[in-house]
Amino acid sequence: MSALVWLRNDLRVDDNSALFNALQNHERVAAVYYATPEQWTEHDMAAVRGEFIWHTLESLRHSLAKLNVPLHVRVVSRFDDIDTDLLGLLDELECTAVFINREYALNELRRDERIREQLSELNIEWHAYHDATLLPPGSVRTQQGQPFKVFTPFKRTLIDLIGEGVIGCVAVTRVAQCWHDAPPIPTYPYQASSINAEQWPAGEDAAVLRLKKFAANHLEDYKAARDLPAVNATSLLSPYLALGVI
Repeated sequence: MSALVWLRNDLRVDDNSALFNALQNHERVAAVYYATPEQWTEHDMAAVRGEFIWHTLESLRHSLAKLNVPLHVRVVSRFDDIDTDLLGLLDELECTAVFINREYALNELRRDERIREQLSELNIEWHAYHDATLLPPGSVRTQQGQPFKVFTPFKRTLIDLIGEGVIGCVAVTRVAQCWHDAPPIPTYPYQASSINAEQWPAGEDAAVLRLKKFAANHLEDYKAARDLPAVNATSLLSPYLALGVI
């Protein structure tokens, strides 16, 4: 049986719950990413973010290839156009299951629920994981079942729920059965940016290297130095975190 991992804001191999579980349960695994340039424009997505996504996909394509997981990058106008294309890709690859990491924004929730219902009618499995948060949103509440309004009691309750140990990560080590090559990444579909891409080297390896440098050189004085604009004391990880590259 074949499975498809639908990547969104989780453009990484390491500690990726959807990818890990797909590889654990299926011999053949492929991945897909949907670019929606019309929707990006409506949401005023910066051109530099679009370019960073594309460079990240190029890096991710090579990382996934080492696991025999071909990456399909598809360009459609909007979220609403994903349904038909995804069903066609699942049929083409003879996939019986889709694996995702949950997104929590309203449009994304509605999109996923709509597609989940369509797949259910076709007897295609839908596996969704809480991957970007320590706990599912809304699960940390007061004894009265209400959201917290003050941080300190919220923090105490969170620690009680997850414990004070290190949060576990999943290591993707299993290699899939080789079954087809990844198709070329399409021509970049969004507006160009004037930002030098070398300022933000793309890919998981670049993100991990940046994290290691920050931990070695700035972590201890971060609390004091982060508010000083003249000091280069922050992690510079925000673009990677925004796309789930790390």
